[in-house]
Amino acid sequence: SKLTSVYQFYQFWLNSGDEDVEGYLKIFTEYDKAAIDLLMAEFSGNRAGRIAQRALAYEATKLVHGQKRADEVKKVTEILFSDVNFHELAKDQMDILKRELDVVRASDDLPAVIVEAGLAPSKIEARKFLDSGAVYINRQKAGPDNLNLFVKGNNLLRRGKNNFAIVEKK
Repeated sequence: SKLTSVYQFYQFWLNSGDEDVEGYLKIFTEYDKAAIDLLMAEFSGNRAGRIAQRALAYEATKLVHGQKRADEVKKVTEILFSDVNFHELAKDQMDILKRELDVVRASDDLPAVIVEAGLAPSKIEARKFLDSGAVYINRQKAGPDNLNLFVKGNNLLRRGKNNFAIVEKK
């Protein structure tokens, strides 16, 4: 964990390609052949669900970092990439996110916050992202008409599908 964070380790396995995941399951998990065959049959029916990659990521992380850490990083990933409420994170899970994502302070200048968070190279680009509906605060679309959706405490700022930061508001 000193070389690669638990989150980065989990994400590596989660991003495995469809063509590689079965081989990785055989090598990097303790699943038996029957379990892998069943998992791959389910995966073949719905590749978009990425069930095989999720199983691989969890099992490999559990073997290397232990079940508690695997459970934490799984929950963190669910929060980031699903409709689960960001504010349901436990302190340990929030700590994982704060080590992985940029953490900035909220201000009334949302484009500046987006730039400071590393989600845009300039305020002009940040405004373009806002105008196009690509910016979300706590899963709510932020736009020219509703710039400040930050609540007291930690807020999840997202641009696009996979770019995140945490915004702290006092």
